[in-house]
Amino acid sequence: VEGASVELKDGYTFRDGSTSMDLKVPSGAQSGIKLNLWPAETTEGMDEDAGVMIIPGETVLVLDFDVNQSFRIQGNPETPAGIKSMLFTPHIRVTARDVAGSISGVVSGAADSIVVEGLTVTADPAGPATVPGYQTMTATALTDGEGAYTIFFLVPGDYEVTVEVAEGFFTDPLSAVVTVGEAEDVTGIDFLIDEAGSIAGTVTGVADSIPVNGLTVTADDGDGHVVTAETDGDGAYLLDPVIPGEYAVTLDAPEGYFATPDTANVTVGAGEDVTAVDFVLDEAGSISGTVTAAADTIGVSGLTVMAEDTVNTTTVTTETDTGGAYTLGDVRPGDYLVTVAVPVGFVTEPDTAEVTLGVGEHVADIDFEVDEGG
Repeated sequence: VEGASVELKDGYTFRDGSTSMDLKVPSGAQSGIKLNLWPAETTEGMDEDAGVMIIPGETVLVLDFDVNQSFRIQGNPETPAGIKSMLFTPHIRVTARDVAGSISGVVSGAADSIVVEGLTVTADPAGPATVPGYQTMTATALTDGEGAYTIFFLVPGDYEVTVEVAEGFFTDPLSAVVTVGEAEDVTGIDFLIDEAGSIAGTVTGVADSIPVNGLTVTADDGDGHVVTAETDGDGAYLLDPVIPGEYAVTLDAPEGYFATPDTANVTVGAGEDVTAVDFVLDEAGSISGTVTAAADTIGVSGLTVMAEDTVNTTTVTTETDTGGAYTLGDVRPGDYLVTVAVPVGFVTEPDTAEVTLGVGEHVADIDFEVDEGG
């Protein structure tokens, strides 16, 4: 939870910067650690998933305190103010050192000024353990003065490794999926830290009455990296931080309006601040009409009506209501071909309606009649 912290001191205390409360420790939570162990020569007929197999006189066990799973929030975890109390239930990971592996590497900076010491490197389980009797858990390590790190005592399995960097920076790669074998020390999992970029611009309205405050702007690179921001009272926005790449930037226009351009294609380099990615809002139009049956002129419901822009290949669709009426809303200016999708064996009159729509124009009476095909 951002803004919250836990201090283990006299009387166990949870703090959010302004309030303090007791940290609850359930009865028996500190009474001891229960381990399932058995000698290797007596495992015949036993369930190997029941515990950790040891060899008498040879196996060394490593006990690791899992901080992330040991503190449980009571209340709303979204904000510090919503937390009513903290429950302390210690989680201890037990690993036999003769099967445990490790992940190591170096975190370096693209510039000498980038700090690489004291960064948290995390290995999150990306799958189940590959050795019976074990469970993969999250493990962390800190980088030293040279950016080197080693995450010790990892149960064999797959892990996703990430580095926590300062705001405004990113790592290349963003993450690394690593497979750790039994007693395997995986090396060379390196990361490069560089400065992230940003995308900025302004949303304006053709008319002063068009709202430009609180609109969502999104940058999407198509590979899962999505950054969003909201416009301020002047329509300005800042997408930050943005990792290098090619992005499609779009504006979620309010109902009844459209943005120009529809999409802005932007390339962001390392540490590059791309500006003037602007959008203009104008009033959208609509196309409406009724679809009736030729036999009795009764409206036909549930049919799909589509308007396709002949220039920009923009398509707007809707369905007819119980009376056969339809309205295609939030339509941009342009030349459209309007059609109705009917079941096999039926046709419409007309087959297609050509409609030219101006800014903010509402064209009505684009009607269709459904009849059996000849």
